[in-house]
Amino acid sequence: MRQFMWLARSRPILLLLLAWGISYAGDMAAYTVASVYLYRAGGAGYVGLLGLEWALSAALLVPLVSSWSDRVRRERLLTATLIPRALLLGAAGAAMSGHGQAITGMRLLPDRLE
Repeated sequence: MRQFMWLARSRPILLLLLAWGISYAGDMAAYTVASVYLYRAGGAGYVGLLGLEWALSAALLVPLVSSWSDRVRRERLLTATLIPRALLLGAAGAAMSGHGQAITGMRLLPDRLE
């Protein structure tokens, strides 16, 4: 254990762990809010679709992003992944607040999933 004590004293490592923890907490908070919203909007079926979408998007995008990770600078890759996530989260928040029709011009969800 002593051989890893330098990690606890390393400012860059501590900042990295803090940033990762905040990012993970934000992801889980967004997923929880979306799950609650979808459950109220259409029941457990919508929450299941959210989980399926979450898993499929990860399964499709992880190989693509990981292939870029060796070819692109880390800062650019981080920017290229975080900006679309922030835009999509903002669009989802606007849609959940009732402005979804103004954004897309159509209904986002059908009346009921059966």
